[in-house]
Amino acid sequence: MTRLEGLIDDAAGDSVPVASLLRQVKVVAARMNAELLGAWVKMELDGYGPDDELPSYRGPFQSPVFGKFVGPFGLEVTQGIPEFSVPERFRGIDGLFGVELRQSVEQVATLVPEGDSLRLAWPSEAVAVLNTLHQKGEWVHFPEGLGLFSAWKVVPKFCVTGILDAVRTKVLDLALELERVAPKAGEPGGRGWCSSGTGQADHSQHDLCEQRRSREPELCTDH
Repeated sequence: MTRLEGLIDDAAGDSVPVASLLRQVKVVAARMNAELLGAWVKMELDGYGPDDELPSYRGPFQSPVFGKFVGPFGLEVTQGIPEFSVPERFRGIDGLFGVELRQSVEQVATLVPEGDSLRLAWPSEAVAVLNTLHQKGEWVHFPEGLGLFSAWKVVPKFCVTGILDAVRTKVLDLALELERVAPKAGEPGGRGWCSSGTGQADHSQHDLCEQRRSREPELCTDH
């Protein structure tokens, strides 16, 4: 069985973790000298930095926000915090009403909730800002006589599992297309995309990239 055949079998099912699939792709990318493919794999395995462009399957996603308001005598009230209720200049700060999942795929896998959704807490600084705005009369969404104790974003489960499914499908698509145009790609001692000789690798790379460029430009390398 070739490496690509094994990768296709693994990616077609659900039993092999996505991180393991990506490590297999990392081997293929290294042996093919496919730098952009290797860079995508590295970001999926290590996580995306704050300045890295995110693929669409990682966000940003709009998410509803809920707050816990507290008051005297142990009074607690939980209610939604609509984005329109917050002064406009604060809505885009730190993604208070949006979610970007930049973690590694292994970390993303640990975020999959047992229930229908995942809670992501607002930073304490954001809670403090809204309390201050309320005291100044600039935010009136508070239940009367209460203060905001905490707030959190609610992320649907499918947004988290969708990342893992998207990466698994991309790996499968890539392996299938590679198998079609270069079935020995990724084998030990095999030629890279930029090998000399018959030139078949160069032509195959060009064909593959032309087919994928509009959908997966990050998986293609240039000559």
